[in-house]
Formats: sequence, structure tokens, C-alpha cells
Amino acid sequence: MPSKVQTAFAREGLVVRIDLAAANGPGALLAGRAEESDLCRITKSFRRLEELGYIAEPDFSFTNSSGWVDIHERSRKSETKAIFWNSQSHADCFDEEGALIDDMPLQWAGDAKLIEQVLRETGLTVDAPENPKVTFFIGPEGEDII
Repeated sequence: MPSKVQTAFAREGLVVRIDLAAANGPGALLAGRAEESDLCRITKSFRRLEELGYIAEPDFSFTNSSGWVDIHERSRKSETKAIFWNSQSHADCFDEEGALIDDMPLQWAGDAKLIEQVLRETGLTVDAPENPKVTFFIGPEGEDII
């Protein structure tokens, strides 16, 4: 899936442009903006959450329910600490160069204040839930989240 390729490069601080409309099929062209894309900044914040004991997976699964099944299989602790988004959200919320173009829901479990603090370091707009049953939303820089 193109989103998985895009995310793998972002984890390394690289931006890859996926051209799905190429005449010869999907192609990739590396862009010169290392670590400047929204996707790179978000994956960097996820790396920080991993350091703090979270299972933090960008573009983790195709659906939320399959993502939670995988998270619970990986978590051996009574208290699960995790954050992820699914492939459907990735396709809807990022452009071909990793810029966030729409508000993206993030599935989570753990310390909401800590997650909010780390996500805010991206410089993007963060809507933190007041209830643990509500998702986080992260949106384009300077835009209000609806």
C-alpha cells in the first residue's frame, strides 16, 4: 500500500512522493524535504511516545478494530499504552508528500495529558479528548479542528 511506503520513509525522516497516476503504474519520487513533512513530524512524536513505553504505530492497520486486536496481542501489561491511526485515515488525511490535509483521528490508550504534550511538539493542531472513550484529532497547522 502506498501509505505504508510513505510511512516507512517518514520513520527515517524522509519524504517520499507516491505518484499513483503514473502511466507505468505506481512510482515513487523522493522529495528533498527531509523531516519537514507533517507525516515526518508526527512519526517523530510517535517515536518519542515509544521511548515513554507506548506502542505507537503510524498507519498501523486497515481498521480501528483490527488495530486494537493487534495492540492487545502485543501488550503484555495490564495497562495498555498505545496510539495509532489506520490506513483508511491515512489515505484520507495526507497528501502524496505527507502533508496533513484533513483532521486525522488517533486511537489511543494511556495518559491523555502526556500524549497531548508530545503531539503538540509537532506544531500541528491537536484536539485532546476530555473522555478516554473519545479519539484525539490532529490537524493541519493553524487550522481549527472540527
